[in-house]
Amino acid sequence: MREESPYIRKIKENLEPDFQYIHDLEMLRAIIRQSQRTGNYGFSGSWINERYLNLKEKYPEAVIAFQAELREEKERQRLRKETKWQQTLERHKQSAYLREKMEQLLESDEKQLRELMRLRDLMIQLKNGYGSEAMGYMRVSLKNKYPLAYEEFEKELRSLG
Repeated sequence: MREESPYIRKIKENLEPDFQYIHDLEMLRAIIRQSQRTGNYGFSGSWINERYLNLKEKYPEAVIAFQAELREEKERQRLRKETKWQQTLERHKQSAYLREKMEQLLESDEKQLRELMRLRDLMIQLKNGYGSEAMGYMRVSLKNKYPLAYEEFEKELRSLG
């Protein structure tokens, strides 16, 4: 369920509700939000495009307000996602297996240590729904190269929830 627009709420509070005006604003907001998802306002010549152009011309201040709302909403989503990501990394930061390997490996094995850290990071990212196909391939490659490390990281991640 989408939340009500602060702009529309403010208009409802300040004015006697003109239902046609409120309906027009809600329609304009819906078209702008849909265009954000699909990338266009409708097919050329379609009634949605014509309706949008008419409403945009009639209520230019509402268009600016709705676009600002979308930008703020995207920023809130980005911050939520970033915060969740940072919390996840902090929760999984300490790995007993990596600490043990750090103590065992010499400086000449720095590349191996970086690869082990990368494997663990990839496992965390993919477990939480982040990543891409390329990251999946990289994880499989590192998994095949370091099967014992992969098993240890799997145990650690399972125990952390």
